[in-house]
Amino acid sequence: MNALTFWTGVHEQPITIQGNPYVTVGNVIGIIGEMMFRRLKRTRWNALSKERQDEIADWFHHNRESGSMPPLQVGILFADMLCENTIFSGMELCHALPNGQPAPPGTFVIRWGTR
Repeated sequence: MNALTFWTGVHEQPITIQGNPYVTVGNVIGIIGEMMFRRLKRTRWNALSKERQDEIADWFHHNRESGSMPPLQVGILFADMLCENTIFSGMELCHALPNGQPAPPGTFVIRWGTR
């Protein structure tokens, strides 16, 4: 495949990777890492429930205290939304996006699990 679209479950929109000439496993892992370490926008944060904000904030502080994430001044990252014990469990073909729209051909959903 020379293009791959995937849904992470924490980002607002699916993410598309363009290969040159093909999408590799390294491309997928690199983009997932890059996207998960992007800063969460204020509008996305404000759309979350107070309970969810509190859960993410607790995990945010845990991540910074353990030294496993960038410093506090960077802000909350998409990775902070995954919370404790979340692991990458793989990808599978996505038939519909969360809004009920059919997924474009070649769209995959990221599966997160717990350890």
